[in-house]
Amino acid sequence: MTREGRMDMRKWRVIGAAALLLPAMASAQLFKCKGPDGKTVYSDSRCEAAETGALKVTPMGTTPSEREKAATEKAAADKAAAEKKAAEKAAWEKGIPPGMVLVPAPVAAPEKKPYEMTSSDNQRMRNLEVDATRAGAYSEQKSAFELEARHIRSGRDAAMSSDEKSRRDAYHADLSSTDAKKRREALEGLRRLYY
Repeated sequence: MTREGRMDMRKWRVIGAAALLLPAMASAQLFKCKGPDGKTVYSDSRCEAAETGALKVTPMGTTPSEREKAATEKAAADKAAAEKKAAEKAAWEKGIPPGMVLVPAPVAAPEKKPYEMTSSDNQRMRNLEVDATRAGAYSEQKSAFELEARHIRSGRDAAMSSDEKSRRDAYHADLSSTDAKKRREALEGLRRLYY
């Protein structure tokens, strides 16, 4: 047999051996664990240390997170069932027939009081109104008055930071400009600031 023929035979033997070993390599590892009773147990999943110090074998195909999740769900279901049973027992003791368990109505949140305008808010409203209603006032000034008045009454204007208030004042100054583009930009700036 030629040298090349022997190389081919070796190559085929290696491929054949690899093919035979491949299923064995693909199978899971085997773990040797000691059970809670002290006996040796073989498993394809890792062993875990129990509270007693002995090792236990985890069930096949599960991970600790899945087991923990299942235990948590079971505990929640058990708790809900126990609460339902306790509620039915309490209802029975009060003379309410089974199936007629009353659920307490949800407690309503306390009503939010409307914003009370301060004297500075009132003064700002008067100044804005004077600017918007004077003869020759631009439409942008009138729109800005409506926008700002709504936000002053709601308290959103008072909640603005000092930076936001300075930007608001700059936009308000630009609203009296003779340049229509500058007035439109100032009105848009106010809208972005308030919304």
